[in-house]
Amino acid sequence: MKFLRDALQVLLENWALKLTAIFLALILWLVVRGDPGAERVVTIPLEIGIPGNMEIVNDRPNAVDVTLQGFSSNMWLVQQMSCNVDLRTGGEGEHIVPLTPENINLPHTAGLTVVGIRPARIVVDLERTISRQVPVSVATSGDPARGFDVYSKSANPPTVLVSGPRSHIDYIKEVSTESVPLSEQTSPIRTYVNLNIPDPLAHTNPFGPIRVDIEIGIHRKTVTVRNVPVAADQPGVTVRPSRVTVLLLVPVNYEREITPADLSATAATTGLDESQPEGKVSPQVRLTNPADAAAIIIKEVQPPEVTIRRLR
Repeated sequence: MKFLRDALQVLLENWALKLTAIFLALILWLVVRGDPGAERVVTIPLEIGIPGNMEIVNDRPNAVDVTLQGFSSNMWLVQQMSCNVDLRTGGEGEHIVPLTPENINLPHTAGLTVVGIRPARIVVDLERTISRQVPVSVATSGDPARGFDVYSKSANPPTVLVSGPRSHIDYIKEVSTESVPLSEQTSPIRTYVNLNIPDPLAHTNPFGPIRVDIEIGIHRKTVTVRNVPVAADQPGVTVRPSRVTVLLLVPVNYEREITPADLSATAATTGLDESQPEGKVSPQVRLTNPADAAAIIIKEVQPPEVTIRRLR
């Protein structure tokens, strides 16, 4: 009995203060717990699943606004939420996708309800991913020093693989490099530059810098070499005319005279229709001395085509 009296005395001691503390604790709990009907608009990421051989080619939102209803104390769970759209079985073309509460990845224990989504629907345009090889063109700016010319420009590798959505890759015929400045240059240039692809949906392999070689040498003059004999690449074929004129670009300090013996012209019969007795081809002309080929450029062949006739 003494224990009960002591306990009752402790309980009734400062009873008004204790009752006030209990009341404040209840108010605090209600504030923290919040109104079960409270609404809040949150922004969550939009995640779209697509087939591995497809790409999205149109602009679409990266996030959506979701209106949630429930205890405000559970609103922290929005950090775990996302809006998921599954188009992994979709084909090429435009897909209009309504967004519903089923698209919202919401923990079941959150005690929250999705009452609204903005936008209410999204449009996703899918295209098949394709790849193809295209040549690389070397871009330059400015001119070499006075009295010097650009002999040649080359990229290594000379072609790259471009990949991306079909409609974006179909029109790409070549890929250009970043511009290489040539102002006042008097000697060959070897440098590494990036590829310049304006289309953000197109990517290349290799994607990093590639090597560019630019041959620069002393100014060249035009030299005409006449009566260069043209030979067929197989027996039993005649060539008319049998000789051509070749225009060359030769460095001005090149002292030796170039004669027909320094050139080789061939008429290739490969690929011609064998059922026809004759056909026209462009003669293939080259310099017989490899050292000359580095500095001398074949500018033009006259006539540009010759007639070959098979002997019966």
